[in-house]
Amino acid sequence: MNRHNSLRVKKSKRILLIAFAIMCGSVCPVAQVGPFSSPAHAPQAKTQEELDAYLQIATGQDPNMVIRNTETFVSQYSQSMLLGMAYQYQMLAYEQKSDFQGLLSAGEKALKLQPDNVNTLLTLANAIPNALAGRPDSADLLTRAQEYAHRALRGIDQMRIPLTMPLERWESSKAEMVSRAHEAFGQVAMKRNQLPLAVSEFEMAARGNPKPRGSQFYRLGAAYAAIGNNNGAVTALRRAADLGPDALRELAEHELKELGGMHPE
Repeated sequence: MNRHNSLRVKKSKRILLIAFAIMCGSVCPVAQVGPFSSPAHAPQAKTQEELDAYLQIATGQDPNMVIRNTETFVSQYSQSMLLGMAYQYQMLAYEQKSDFQGLLSAGEKALKLQPDNVNTLLTLANAIPNALAGRPDSADLLTRAQEYAHRALRGIDQMRIPLTMPLERWESSKAEMVSRAHEAFGQVAMKRNQLPLAVSEFEMAARGNPKPRGSQFYRLGAAYAAIGNNNGAVTALRRAADLGPDALRELAEHELKELGGMHPE
């Protein structure tokens, strides 16, 4: 490699590390980076062109473009160290489009390249239980969702705090990831009609999340209602309605009306 090309590659690597640092900052959750604890451990592009093609995926806003750009990237850079992360972005783009089969395919491709990527594991574990209607492989998919959630918890335990992240923020991010794993366990238990287990898992998910989510409290309320604990259901559904967003608030308020537990006002 001549000196000019060598300098271009070094510059490419530096740019990627900067991009990685940005992605690990306030733009996205720490789970996005999987097992990496610092930019020094990030996969690197071999050329400027490869880096540019990857950044088109990583910074894309239109899910359709992210999906297409990923396929182009795969065809042009089939040996890239960045393929696993590219597939992860494609998986998230399919999630935006509510395309479960695309999500599942891209997520499993990502896991083949990065088996311990916590974000991919949690995304799959939570998406699978919601997409089983009419599928002959639903039992197998539930088993896989449960396995992915277990693998995510093991991965979270092994993750090291990123060097540039304050301890308080790291602990909060870690708790959010653990919460998502328990939410997945709760969804699997609901599908298997293991209702007390579902309540327990949704409790850990909703109460253990440092950034409370309406969807988790809604699931908890539904689980309480399924076991006949109306008081628990009303409390959780009121919290879900308070947290929103608007579409979920409407669902929670409808359930509260059914239970006779709407706010007095």
